[in-house]
Amino acid sequence: MIAMSGGVDSSVAAYLMQQAGYDCMGVTMKLYENEDAGVPRGHTCCTLDDVEDARRVAYALGMPYYVFNYKDAFREQVMARFAAAYQHGATPNPCLDCNRYLKFGLLETRARALGCDVLATGHYARVEQLPDGRYTLKKAVDTTKDQSYVLAWLTQEQLAHTRFPLGGLHKTEAREIAEAHGFCNAHKHDSQDICFVPDGDYAAAVERLTGAHSEPGRFVDTQGKVLGTHRGIIHYTIGQRRGLGIAAETPLYVCGIDVPRNEVVLGRNDELFSTELDAGGCNWISGDVPDAPLHVTARIRYRQPEQPCTVTATGPDTVHVSFETPQRAITRGQAVVFYDGDTVLGGGTIAQPLCRYAADLGFEVVVADDRPSFANHPRFPEAKQIFLSVNYRSRAGIVETAGKLIGQNRERFPKQIVAGQSTSDERQDVCFVPEATQGARRMQGEKSTLPIPTGTASGISTAAFGTSWLPLSTD
Repeated sequence: MIAMSGGVDSSVAAYLMQQAGYDCMGVTMKLYENEDAGVPRGHTCCTLDDVEDARRVAYALGMPYYVFNYKDAFREQVMARFAAAYQHGATPNPCLDCNRYLKFGLLETRARALGCDVLATGHYARVEQLPDGRYTLKKAVDTTKDQSYVLAWLTQEQLAHTRFPLGGLHKTEAREIAEAHGFCNAHKHDSQDICFVPDGDYAAAVERLTGAHSEPGRFVDTQGKVLGTHRGIIHYTIGQRRGLGIAAETPLYVCGIDVPRNEVVLGRNDELFSTELDAGGCNWISGDVPDAPLHVTARIRYRQPEQPCTVTATGPDTVHVSFETPQRAITRGQAVVFYDGDTVLGGGTIAQPLCRYAADLGFEVVVADDRPSFANHPRFPEAKQIFLSVNYRSRAGIVETAGKLIGQNRERFPKQIVAGQSTSDERQDVCFVPEATQGARRMQGEKSTLPIPTGTASGISTAAFGTSWLPLSTD
C-alpha cells in the first residue's frame, strides 16, 4: 500500500516500489471537510486537487487507487489534540500526531487487513535491519529534507512493515524521476503549512474547532508585575516576540504561559534559555529503555541543528535531558528527538524546562498536577520533599501517587505549607515535607522561612512558587 498525498514525493515512492517488484495500490486519506480548514464549501480546496493528482499518477502507473475516509479519526486524534494543546498553553506538532495515529496507526492497520505486506510513504528517512533482526530508523541521505524527527514514535513492529523509498535520494533526484515519467505533479510545490490551517492563523483555527473564545488576561513580567492585557493564551507560544503590543525599553518575549491564572509571562531574550528539560510519552525505537545515561544529540524542534546532551530515563516513558549549552525557547508540547549519529533512538513530548528555581531552592522531587516529573531524576537522587501545583480538590490522590513514586507513604508527609496562593480559590501551590521536619507553617508576606534540609536556601520569596513556570505538565 502506497500512502499518496498527491505530491511529488509519494508519487515517486509509488513508482519506486513498483519498480522494486511489489504489487501496489495507491490510497489517499480523506482527513477533513473544507469548513474544518476555514475554506468555504464550493471553493476549490487544494486537498481535492491533491486527490486528483494522486489518482492520475496511480492510474498512469497502472495501480488501483482508493480514498479512505478518516475524517472522524483525524478530528479526534489530530485537530482536537492541536486545539487542546493551545488551550493548555502548549505548542503542538500536528504532523507528528498525524503520522503516529493516522498514517502509521489506522492506515497501516487497514493495509494489513487488506493483505498488504508493507506500507510505503514519501518520507525522507531510512529503515535498516540490524544483524540481531531488529530494525532501526535513520536519517535521510538528503539532510535538507530529512523527516526522521516526525517519525520517532515508530515501533519495531511498524518499522518491519514500513518502507521509505526516498530515503536514499535527494529531492532533486525525486523530481527528475517524476519529470522523466511525465507525472502531473513533477514540479508541484512542497506543502509548508499545517493542512487544516492553510492561512497560518492557529488561534482562529482553535476557536473554530472548539467553538470557544479565548478570554483576554494579563501580561506579567517574571516578577509578577502587570504589563498589559493579552488577547487570550491561544495567541501565544514560547519565544514569541511579534504581536505582543507591549512597549518596553528592551525587547520582550513570551517566556511562559500560566493557564490557571490566564497570564502570559514576558521576559528578556536571555530568560528564554535553559539547559534542561523533562519529557513524557517517550518511545524508544529499539524497544529497550536505556538503563544508563546516554551521551547523544537531540533536537527540540523540527529544523533545529542537533545539540549534544545527556539523556536519562526516569521511567518507562519519561526522560530528563541535560544539554551541554543553553537552548532557546524550550517549548512544552513540542517533540524532543534523540540521535546517535544518523540513527534515531527515539523521542518524547516536552513537558517543560526543568525549573531551575526549584532546583536552586533544594527541592528534590517536583510534581505538577498528577504527573511526577522528577522521580529518579539525576539531579535529585534522594527525595525529601515534594512540591505540587495542584487543584486542592484532588490533592490527596496526587500526594499518594507522589509518595509511591519516591518509595514513601502518605504518613511521611503530613505537613504542608501553602505558598504563593493563586488568586483562584481552586488552585494552591503546596510544599509537602517529611514528618521529621519540624516547624512547618503557612508562608506569610513576601519572604518566609521554610523548614527545608540543611544546606539549602532558607529565605524564599513567595514569588518563586508562582505557577508561571513550576507546573511541568498539563494534560
